[in-house]
Amino acid sequence: MDLQKGGSQVVTLSITAFALQTKWDFTVMFGALIIFTIVMLVAGIMMLILGRTWIVAIVYSSLGALLFCLWLLFDVQSLMAGRQYQLSPEDYVPAALFIYIDVIAIFTYILEIIKLVNN
Repeated sequence: MDLQKGGSQVVTLSITAFALQTKWDFTVMFGALIIFTIVMLVAGIMMLILGRTWIVAIVYSSLGALLFCLWLLFDVQSLMAGRQYQLSPEDYVPAALFIYIDVIAIFTYILEIIKLVNN
């Protein structure tokens, strides 16, 4: 198992375990996640227009990984009962898709960070 896959798996399993066992309800941060996502989208567009340096790329990739870790935490907890925002049993297929997208995005950002650090 190489470093990129191992790092992504450890992060994903750690966040999932934390989301399943904690008493804190992270589904209340839905609005903050939307705002964080919009800020990252605007920052990405600005980086395309203005160009990016090495340090800006590392900061952007780190914040992207953090963003999708928070989305993974939100999505896992939205499957659990007793949360402010919870999905119905009919929504399990889209929820699985959301979790899959979160894991892929975390893997991509961690891979980008490792690539930037090694260059």
